[in-house]
Amino acid sequence: MQNMRFFKNEEYFLKYSWVVYQPYFTDRESFIDKYNHIDSPEKKNSFLRLSSSFYFLVIAGNYSSIESDIPDLSFVDQTYKFIAIIALIESIYDENKYIDFYQWIMRSKQKIFGNLRKINYMWWKKRQFLIKTPLEMGVTALTPKEPKKSGVFPINTPSKLTNLYEAYKKEHGNTSNVVKFFKSLDDPIKSFIRQSIVVLEDSEKISELEEVDEAIEVLSKFLYQIRSDYMHGAKWVLEFDSCLVFSVRKGKNIECSMELKDLRKIFESGLLQHFNITPDKNQILTPNIGFSI
Repeated sequence: MQNMRFFKNEEYFLKYSWVVYQPYFTDRESFIDKYNHIDSPEKKNSFLRLSSSFYFLVIAGNYSSIESDIPDLSFVDQTYKFIAIIALIESIYDENKYIDFYQWIMRSKQKIFGNLRKINYMWWKKRQFLIKTPLEMGVTALTPKEPKKSGVFPINTPSKLTNLYEAYKKEHGNTSNVVKFFKSLDDPIKSFIRQSIVVLEDSEKISELEEVDEAIEVLSKFLYQIRSDYMHGAKWVLEFDSCLVFSVRKGKNIECSMELKDLRKIFESGLLQHFNITPDKNQILTPNIGFSI
């Protein structure tokens, strides 16, 4: 059950949400009016949680160390804020709760045997009301049918296991929520992302993809890879600086012209879109490129 503490303290958290979204609305009344059109307390609670957490983690929080003799620690601040944005994106879709591959397989198994028990029980109930046996009546339809094979068991070949794992990753994989978020964005933002992040070895292949969402999926997984490199390898996030940055991720050369402030605006805009809130004003992404959201 969802913790409703944000909605219960609505006025308190709304003031932080307003700080985040003040540039998007003509005045606070307009923002509150559109917030009030969110159609359930649960969704309002989620909006307040996400927007206020974004304020504390990304907007208001700045990393500093009084003991460091390094004059510029902006790369540390950039790393923590990037990780926070990706974590918030992952938490938008509450319905996609994480389960590991073994749990997913066993849940599929339970569905199969649950269906079999249901079929046998229904046959037994019908059998109680028969005066004659099915054989005496010439009826064979009451014989329990074999359950439809789900394709899950037995898992007797490597290719079958691979296919199952791919299906699992699509439903519950670590990148699924991040891909879902970026695919939901408006086309101008997707175009901006495609121009701002270039996987050099794959640039021609990605640019030739007919479906925009296919390219966005590739780049979304790249953004998640940056997150994973820090979480599992303590590799700093240096790509989102104010200048053009070249880096190497998983053996591939990356060219990135997106700044962290652009990623912030993409999250802000995507969150409004997720809750069907239309802003009064557009925000500019990297003025020299000229995209607006």
